[in-house]
Amino acid sequence: MAFLEYVVYSFATCLFIFVVPGPIFFLSITEGVLGIRRSMLMLLGVAAAQSMLVGVLATGLLLLLKQVIPELTLFGGVFLLWIGFSAIRTAVKGQFATAQYARSGSFARGFVLTLANPGFILWLLTVGATILETGLTTVGSPAYAIFWLDILVTSAGISLLLIFLSSRGHQLTGQRGMQILTLLSGIAFIALGLIFLVGLFP
Repeated sequence: MAFLEYVVYSFATCLFIFVVPGPIFFLSITEGVLGIRRSMLMLLGVAAAQSMLVGVLATGLLLLLKQVIPELTLFGGVFLLWIGFSAIRTAVKGQFATAQYARSGSFARGFVLTLANPGFILWLLTVGATILETGLTTVGSPAYAIFWLDILVTSAGISLLLIFLSSRGHQLTGQRGMQILTLLSGIAFIALGLIFLVGLFP
């Protein structure tokens, strides 16, 4: 596999995981509705957490996280429920500037939700590890940088598109549209949180 072929292979595989709706997918929509500056802080939080996890994967320490997947799933599920109910409360009140959800840190939400996403961690341990192994045997050590950049670019690209669409939708539909988008995102967060929690029971 040539260098360019590996870049395309890694990019396409990373793109697939972020196109599938998940916690960061819906968080991008919610933050986009609430403001571009908040959205950029959220993206920085996501990128910081992703960089940390890729670095841990490169050292082999990510296998330790596999031992606490149930705890991560529980924490992630509860965190998603909290975000969901906060978003719904914000949408119902329509007070986007003063609501508790709006005051909480966008960077922290992106960072914590990425680290507490067991699906992404398991993907890194399986698919991500395979991508890295393929790269190390074909292009050598640059595979680490390629894989890391592909994760950041594909994740940020999808999030930026969602942020733009939700922000634009808010501008076109006004306060009512903002409430509807935030309400739908809140419902999606609650559904994801329940899926996380139900998955803990056989």
